[in-house]
Amino acid sequence: LVMSVAFRGALPVHAQQQADSKPNQLLEERIAALKYLTTMTERAYKQGSVSFEEMYQSQQKVLRAELDLAENQKDRVSIHERLAKMAAERETMIETLAKRSSASMADAINAKVERIEAEIALERARSN
Repeated sequence: LVMSVAFRGALPVHAQQQADSKPNQLLEERIAALKYLTTMTERAYKQGSVSFEEMYQSQQKVLRAELDLAENQKDRVSIHERLAKMAAERETMIETLAKRSSASMADAINAKVERIEAEIALERARSN
């Protein structure tokens, strides 16, 4: 009876390790697919067949997927730094486009809000 209780206690740990590996495998598969998509999108952007916004969204999805898989604070902070940098670059580009009337003021304000949100997330990651 004692052995059976001890044995049953060990099963959930092993089962949990197997369960944890499946989500990680799926996260890694997601990252690989998004990186491939981003490579294609960046090429298309250089050729002028997709917008900056499409390329930006693709790059951001990769970083968000990497954030889901990040196992320590250092990695999470690094990813948040890249997200904040990207958001700042996007804000600058959209502000320039808005000045030329190629983007709306609403687009510029949305870009500013997104940059601020990215900086808030970065500061929170740093303090954890």
